[in-house]
Amino acid sequence: MAKEEMGMRDQLRSKALGAKREFASEIVETEDMEFEVRQPTVAIRGRIYQKALPSNIDRSENEEEMAQSLMSRVDYAQLQIWAVIECTYVPGTDDNVFESSDFEALSQLPAGTFLDDLSSAAMKLLNVKPKEDAKN
Repeated sequence: MAKEEMGMRDQLRSKALGAKREFASEIVETEDMEFEVRQPTVAIRGRIYQKALPSNIDRSENEEEMAQSLMSRVDYAQLQIWAVIECTYVPGTDDNVFESSDFEALSQLPAGTFLDDLSSAAMKLLNVKPKEDAKN
C-alpha cells in the first residue's frame, strides 16, 4: 500500500472508530409507566435477530442463499419481545427493565398492552440512522 493511501486509511479509520457514539432513544409512556427504549449496538442488534431465528436453521446452505432466506425465517413475535428485553431501560440509567428470564412472561401478555408500545419503539430503533433520529 502506498504511503499516501496508508495515511488516508489511517485517517479514515481514526475518524470512523474514534467518532462519538450517540445512540438514539425514545421515552415511551404507557399504562402509567415510563420506559426508555434505546438504539442497540450492532452486536446487540445481531443478538436480537439471532434469538428470533428458529434453532433448526440449516447452516450448510451457501451463505448467499442463507442470507436471502433468513428474514423469511424470523419469528416476528420473538423478534419484538427480544428487542424489548434488550432495548428497554429504566429512564436515565443503564439498567435494563427486563431480562432474558422474562421472555416467557412477556410472550404470554395479551396483544395491545404496553409490550406493543415498547416493541414499536424498539423495532424502529433497530434500524435508526443516528444523525436523523438522535434528536430524541
